[in-house]
Amino acid sequence: MSRFNDKFERASDTPLSWHNSSTDLRSAAAAVWWAMSAGQRETIAAKCGLGEGFDLRVAGRPGYEMLCGMSLELLYKAIAVAKRKKILTHHRLVELSEYVGIESDAREKGLLGILTQAIKWSGRYPIPKERRDWDQTAHLRTEHLYTKVPLGSFSVLRPNGELDWLSFNELWLKADQVYWEHHYDS
Repeated sequence: MSRFNDKFERASDTPLSWHNSSTDLRSAAAAVWWAMSAGQRETIAAKCGLGEGFDLRVAGRPGYEMLCGMSLELLYKAIAVAKRKKILTHHRLVELSEYVGIESDAREKGLLGILTQAIKWSGRYPIPKERRDWDQTAHLRTEHLYTKVPLGSFSVLRPNGELDWLSFNELWLKADQVYWEHHYDS
């Protein structure tokens, strides 16, 4: 067996390899989040030549969510490796989190559903392959990322801050704690 194959085998069976990749994606998500923040987005758009009126709050959000989702996916898979469980080969975050023993409430499951769609399509393509994914994503976003606010005889949807950095980081740190509880057992 060549040195390359030895390294390949070690990396696939080493929980820390998976955890490090999760951390790398989390840091990329943090950088995108920072780039979308007030005071940064205009400077970055100008310095990178993105064009007059380019809004990183809008353009950066899908990529940010995709990076968040991919980071959690790798963290859940790191936990599976640490627990000596088979690595599941799909991207469904609710199932992956349950598989490694992380309990989630309805709010967290909704956010994980949105991030699953970001990995699958909304962070990468303008539309999904199937209409049901479009409809599911719209439903999850309406239900979990907005609050209905009464306005006279009707109500409007106002963003509620879910999946902002603090909300995502809370999900990540919850899983990270489980990872470190099992890391030394592997």
